Amino acid sequence: MQTLVSAHGLTQRSFGHSLMVLFYKCVSKHAKHVFFIASLHGQFSQLAEHRRMAIGKLNQVMQLAYRPDALRFPEAVHAQVWQGTGIEDVLTEAAVINAVDDSTVIALARQVVSVAPRWARYASTNEMIDDTAAWIRSQHDHYRHAA
Repeated sequence: MQTLVSAHGLTQRSFGHSLMVLFYKCVSKHAKHVFFIASLHGQFSQLAEHRRMAIGKLNQVMQLAYRPDALRFPEAVHAQVWQGTGIEDVLTEAAVINAVDDSTVIALARQVVSVAPRWARYASTNEMIDDTAAWIRSQHDHYRHAA
């Protein structure tokens, strides 16, 4: 994304980030959970476009929202959520493919949650690790069937 600076010194990127933080403060815990998982999915999907799990399938597997369309926005703004976190070094295609046993899945989930923006937290660390682990398992299962 190209960064533009306004007359007030705000960059387009920092403005988007500020809106994301404000949005997160105004929504329910469930909405934050949906937003976290869908934005994580969007972040990962850019790495693995050729084997990407459709957002509708993700919703079917994880039962995040009544309608899969509700996941499109958080999936689309993943860059604003995860920018500057180092997620691209943690959540790699190889890391997900190699997460074959429970201890590896939990270790990867713990790493993902540890780099998540503080403002994106919606529950206890353990609950977020469990949710992230469920997402990793869904991706791993998808890869196994897509190969």
